[in-house]
Amino acid sequence: MIDFQNITMLYEGDDSAALDNLSLKIEKGEFVFLVGKSGAGKSTIIKLLLKEITPTSGKIFVAGTDISSIKERDLPYYRRNVGIVFQDYRLLETKTVYENVAFAMEAIQTSPKTIQRVVPKILNMVGLRDKARKYPSTLAGGEQQRVAIARSIVNNPKILICDEPTGNLDPITSAGIMNLLSDINRLGTTVLIATHDNTMVDRMRKRVISLRNGVLVRDEIGGYYS
Repeated sequence: MIDFQNITMLYEGDDSAALDNLSLKIEKGEFVFLVGKSGAGKSTIIKLLLKEITPTSGKIFVAGTDISSIKERDLPYYRRNVGIVFQDYRLLETKTVYENVAFAMEAIQTSPKTIQRVVPKILNMVGLRDKARKYPSTLAGGEQQRVAIARSIVNNPKILICDEPTGNLDPITSAGIMNLLSDINRLGTTVLIATHDNTMVDRMRKRVISLRNGVLVRDEIGGYYS
């Protein structure tokens, strides 16, 4: 599903590489934690997968496609296959929970009839059907993150990327979010989570990829944070 082949990423003005000849593969349906200290290269991997930046050298294949060859006009179609969840939720404060999720479908010109059918199902899946008419500011942090997750999966992406999804949450709420992500993974979505949350990584016992200074230092099935 994801194949990094000898990826080096040098940012202008930096003396050292953000990623240094990195190769890794993530298969369809895997649940993977990406760990490492700040500056290890986690954010660079996410930006590369979202095609926000282009590697200095090497190739990246996503679902068999060399994404370096994707033309600008085709990026929206590519990004439909990649859902993204951020630590700070990034919800639209003037829209309701329902409207936030529906907006992701409207952006790709989904028919209103389909939106009306799909959005309630997704909200039910994340445990928020009764919050559909609420605004983000009235929700707890864990509920807001569930809205963000609902928005990220409503278009049925092949890959779900989460950037510190439990960073602003208490341990009990974090556990609920991780259980939800695990449920999504069991439905067939490949899940990649960049995190510093050692408690959740140790609890879940999934594949752990560890980076240090842009280099892969550990790749372990059923691994711990450190």
